[in-house]
Amino acid sequence: MNQNKKTSREIMELWLKYLIQRKWEKMADLCQLSWLKSEVNTAGFFIKNQYDFFSVLSWKIINENKNAKCLHKYTAELNTQLGERIMIANIICEIAPFKPSLDGKWGINPISAILKNPGWIRKS
Repeated sequence: MNQNKKTSREIMELWLKYLIQRKWEKMADLCQLSWLKSEVNTAGFFIKNQYDFFSVLSWKIINENKNAKCLHKYTAELNTQLGERIMIANIICEIAPFKPSLDGKWGINPISAILKNPGWIRKS
């Protein structure tokens, strides 16, 4: 399926699937256009550096917030070797870098979902 046709949820599901499989370049392909513009030559390297030190064993999307037209937030429960964690990720629809539009394609902002981000919450 062409990424232009993927929903925000499909992007989130693929992101988590590729995270388990450690497919850094495929994860980079799912990133939002604005972020890719600044990381064009190093996107896969950046993602590997942020995610390679832990393993996700399983995941489950537990919440979707689609209150904004071009910004959807997903909350996922992750089972990792570090314990259970909650990941909150922003997925943005852009027609071009820094130009939100529903006529564009959905892409994840990888910085919104990294382990060092406060979006990662230890599940109690």
